[in-house]
Amino acid sequence: MNDKNPELTESALEKEKRRIFKPSLHVIPTGRPTPLFSAFILHIKTPDNLNELSFENQIAVVSKVFKAHQDKIKSPTHWAYGKGFRYHRTFDETLEFDSDCELIKTKGDTNE
Repeated sequence: MNDKNPELTESALEKEKRRIFKPSLHVIPTGRPTPLFSAFILHIKTPDNLNELSFENQIAVVSKVFKAHQDKIKSPTHWAYGKGFRYHRTFDETLEFDSDCELIKTKGDTNE
């Protein structure tokens, strides 16, 4: 770490995080999972080309991916079924949806 200029180090770290950022989808569990299981079940893989799609198509794709996750879990009473999901669209923007894939909250920059 650069003790002489910590801001430079933090700035460089943030730039690197922005560079490697990939959109992601996280299920909001309906109960309290154990940390080990939540790491594997609550993070859902998204298509690699997601950020190349229009905003509307991104929302359609992540909604479809979430519904497929729910179909795989099968039981709405299981904690991993989810009461919704967070779509980390960009480094600075997160969209939160309910279990019906309706947008309920936006955090960060929304440029659409």
